[in-house]
Amino acid sequence: MTETISDYQIFCRRLIEGLKKETETYRQLNATLKKKQKAIIDGDLETLHSCVEEEQKLVKSGFKEAELRKALMSDYLQISGSAGPVPRLSEIISVADETYKTQLSNLRYHLKKEIDRITKLNSENSFLLNSSISHIKGLINIFLKSDKDAPKLYDNDGFAKNLEKENKILNCTI
Repeated sequence: MTETISDYQIFCRRLIEGLKKETETYRQLNATLKKKQKAIIDGDLETLHSCVEEEQKLVKSGFKEAELRKALMSDYLQISGSAGPVPRLSEIISVADETYKTQLSNLRYHLKKEIDRITKLNSENSFLLNSSISHIKGLINIFLKSDKDAPKLYDNDGFAKNLEKENKILNCTI
């Protein structure tokens, strides 16, 4: 019996450490996403580029930590001697010893809170970027008058220039 308790205690400690590390990664990701949002608003491309690089590293780290958490959940089946699907964290918390229950509940709450913040910031950043792209498309359409006849350019003598042969002021495709 003491071996099972020992395995259970080791499992709980590993799970707690894993949840702490995963939560911290998500906190760092939230800080990076906030910085990214400010860079989008300010139009600071250098900061935006560094934020995207940092975001990618943190997302990879978060995926690795989530996989470790899932592997620990699978280990719980062996420790508890039960069969069936891999339990969710809330299920493990509900049957945990009082020694670990509060700490696991708090970590689960903070992990969920950080994930919700990430979801919200990603949604806001996506909206900002999509609005900016729509605005730029609208400006280009106004500038090029793409919904009407092609604009005519005139030289200094008042003669119409051939647009196909002349230099274009703005030539871009979105």
